[in-house]
Amino acid sequence: FAPPGWYPESVGGVQTAPTITGHERKFDPRPGRHMVWMLLFRFGTLLGMSLLVLEAAKRVTSGELALLLVWIFAALCATGEMWNKGWGRGRLALALGVDATMAPALYLALDLPAEKAYLAVLPAALSAAWTAWALSASRRR
Repeated sequence: FAPPGWYPESVGGVQTAPTITGHERKFDPRPGRHMVWMLLFRFGTLLGMSLLVLEAAKRVTSGELALLLVWIFAALCATGEMWNKGWGRGRLALALGVDATMAPALYLALDLPAEKAYLAVLPAALSAAWTAWALSASRRR
């Protein structure tokens, strides 16, 4: 046991708390307005996609079902990361990766015929565009 501020000598020894000047910036984890709307849209999309996957579970193979569930998990992770941390290259890459793979996931979950594959690409493209816009708007905040 040791008093507050104690650290081993190998990392610098006892450290005192920084002085409070009154100009410190308050921690504000809330995302911007654009980000909130985009995240609500993403969450609604994920809820709808989860329902589609539950319905598709009756007719897809276990491997395809596993891929769909991994996609949903990745999409939830991307949504949570954007809510907590906002803009970042890694978060943008994860979110746009999820958006890019939304088309094959929708195609599989909806069991679309090949000539109607464009119906899966349109929501994925819209989601990617909105994600990029909301993240860039939140970066300017």
